[in-house]
Amino acid sequence: MQQAQKVRYKIDGLRKILAFPIYSLNDVRIAPGTVITGRLDIGRGTRINTPSLFQGDVQIGRYCAIAGGMSVWESNHYVEQLVMQNHLAQLIQSPYPVVGATKGPVVIGDGVWVGYGVHVLSGVQIGEGAVIGAGSVVTKSVPPYAIFAGNPAKLIRYRIPQELVPSVCGLKLYDRPLSRLKQVSGLLTEKFDRTTLAQMQRMLGESKELVCR
Repeated sequence: MQQAQKVRYKIDGLRKILAFPIYSLNDVRIAPGTVITGRLDIGRGTRINTPSLFQGDVQIGRYCAIAGGMSVWESNHYVEQLVMQNHLAQLIQSPYPVVGATKGPVVIGDGVWVGYGVHVLSGVQIGEGAVIGAGSVVTKSVPPYAIFAGNPAKLIRYRIPQELVPSVCGLKLYDRPLSRLKQVSGLLTEKFDRTTLAQMQRMLGESKELVCR
């Protein structure tokens, strides 16, 4: 059985993407002007269409559509402290540096669509196939195939019937080689319902692991 290619593109350290017109490696495209401070791990086929900011440890899945103007922050300020800026601590030569608060890395699953100007805070996990509306501030994790929008982002609805989500996760679409996805290409752009699901299960099979990443 042909295995899906799991090529990922990793960037470490402080980088600013300056390539023109767009940076491309392993079918990953990152808009020029994007700033990366930390580690960015991107799956095959993902597109970041206009300059964005990624701070800290950020993981993005395969075939995501990111409109751009996005900022992702793995850390934040401790608001309970009187001083929240480390530069002041350095000026007064304090032995106690101001450190950021973090809830962990940001993880964006496969096949996610992120609208323009979205802000994602630390510890957030965005599930496979989710949609984040333009201008949203995402403060909590988003379930697979859910549509979230607003400040703070809240559930609007699910893209597909909620009861079908585990079975869709079981299809493991983004683990499939392109040759297999080509066989169901006509179904990928139809309105999704139980009939579509049954056809795809018959043609692709279903994993025992009904969990989206």
